[in-house]
Amino acid sequence: MDIRSFSRAAVVSVVGAVLLLVPLAQLPAQAAGSLTVTPSRVTETPAHVQLSGQCPGFHDDGESFYPPTLTVTLVGQGLSKDIDLVEGAFADEPFDLPAALTPGVYDFSGQLPADPEGGSSADSDFPACDPTATLTVLPRPDPATLTVDPDRGEAGDTVAVAGSCPDPGSRELVTLSFDGNPVQRAVAVDSSTGEFGPVDVTVPDVSPDSYEVTSDCGGERSFEVLAPEIPATLELDPLSGTVGGAVTATGTCPVAGEQVTVYFGDRAVGSGAIGAETGAFGPVGFAVPDAGVGPVTVRTDCGAERTFTVTLTTVVPSSPTPSVAPETPETPETPATPETPATPATPASPATGGGPSSPPTTAVPTDTPDGVRVVVPDLRGMTEDEVIGALGGRLVLGNPTGGDGRVREQLPAPGTLVEPASAVRVLLADDPPAPFPWWLVPPVLLAGLAAAERTRRVRRRAREERWLEEQVRTELQPRGGLPSQVPGQAVPGFDLRVEVRRHPAQL
Repeated sequence: MDIRSFSRAAVVSVVGAVLLLVPLAQLPAQAAGSLTVTPSRVTETPAHVQLSGQCPGFHDDGESFYPPTLTVTLVGQGLSKDIDLVEGAFADEPFDLPAALTPGVYDFSGQLPADPEGGSSADSDFPACDPTATLTVLPRPDPATLTVDPDRGEAGDTVAVAGSCPDPGSRELVTLSFDGNPVQRAVAVDSSTGEFGPVDVTVPDVSPDSYEVTSDCGGERSFEVLAPEIPATLELDPLSGTVGGAVTATGTCPVAGEQVTVYFGDRAVGSGAIGAETGAFGPVGFAVPDAGVGPVTVRTDCGAERTFTVTLTTVVPSSPTPSVAPETPETPETPATPETPATPATPASPATGGGPSSPPTTAVPTDTPDGVRVVVPDLRGMTEDEVIGALGGRLVLGNPTGGDGRVREQLPAPGTLVEPASAVRVLLADDPPAPFPWWLVPPVLLAGLAAAERTRRVRRRAREERWLEEQVRTELQPRGGLPSQVPGQAVPGFDLRVEVRRHPAQL
């Protein structure tokens, strides 16, 4: 190679190196710009959002240069803001939003000002910086709902709870709570509608008040726990008596803190205060008015009632004077005769008319030194319906069965004095079957044997006759006509004698 060629190649290499090195001295400091919005998804329009981002710069002679300002615009809303950059970046810069943006997607766009200020190289162009970001405003979801049916009740009652959760499909289960305490867990939620229930929930044992029933997806409903209702009751002591006798009434009323009036039939006989907390009243004392004999309804003006039986006044004999024994003394010498006057002392006798007798067949009340008592009737041989009629409301059947049969045993025994409304238990049994007439067995057996013997003899005789007839027909059958008859001819009604002989050929 000559010197001229070498010089030309060296010049070309130097020029190429310069052309390559000059652009490398002005490379951008960052590759591209960026912009972010926080939050990027909202359901209600906030007052402002936070913007963060950066813009690229360039290097020159070992120094870095960045644009000083970025203008960010909310597209379509006429809102923009100039944001100062520090080394090309910014963070958490507030950007005010208009009120109540409708649901949709909103774009933020960043641009460098047309004539940026500051910087050591004002006439130099910065790399392009036009980042974008979006803000999504979601539709307002349906609020969580909750229903409780009924919305009031007592502790221990069962109520039906149903409702819905917002954002269907975001959850599969929901928990229900009563006053903050879970009462129903893992209730299934419809993924397409967000609805759940109804499910049964038992009201906890809490004091009467208003409580919140809630779901863990935001639903709530008030529930009022009521005080237990006090029933209307009435007790009488005693349950039967004569006119003028003393009776005590006690009980409860649903309405507390007021007066209660006791009625004997339609006649007011007493009153008393009702306890403010318990609803109890009494004792209210009164005398049995003259309202006839038999059952009478005693009631209170708060809804309770009870049956009281007015009985006849019965005088119990104080001495055995009416006894028959002293009028007919048998043997005065015997020591047993003076003791006979004690035998009429049967408590049940006065109720049946006096004097020793069998127990009555119906329940009869009677006065005794211990108060009113009822004579247990003799129920033996009666059906269950007859027993109920015989007790007549003064006593009760302790073991009704509705079965057939008649009374074989009873407890207490007939003639026993018991308190009114006491229970009487009976044993029903069907009538025993008639005994089998064993005395008829021998005659019937003998008659059967005799009939069998007669049948056997008749059959044997019939067989013998058939055998004889067959023998005569086969062995003694005449050949060639009738051998002979005497006489040869006769008038009607005349007896003929036929003489049968064996044929000579058969001899």
